[in-house]
Amino acid sequence: MKRKLIPPQEPVKYRSALAGRLPAEALTPNDRRVLVRQLVTDGMSDLEIAAHTRWTLYTTSRIREDLWLAPNQPTTERAAA
Repeated sequence: MKRKLIPPQEPVKYRSALAGRLPAEALTPNDRRVLVRQLVTDGMSDLEIAAHTRWTLYTTSRIREDLWLAPNQPTTERAAA
């Protein structure tokens, strides 16, 4: 069953984590899920999300799978960067 997401509960922290300035661990559980959904929508792979959020690959994929989102594959341009 998909979880219902509400808008970020702490928008200032959320925006900072979205920009990569704040480790996502500082977010509420809901805001972490909103962040992962946004980053997957933006086309990031699990590995890219893990680096961006400063989480492990396991944590990133666990949250993504909990949201019933398919993983993205790194693009050629991103893989080369």
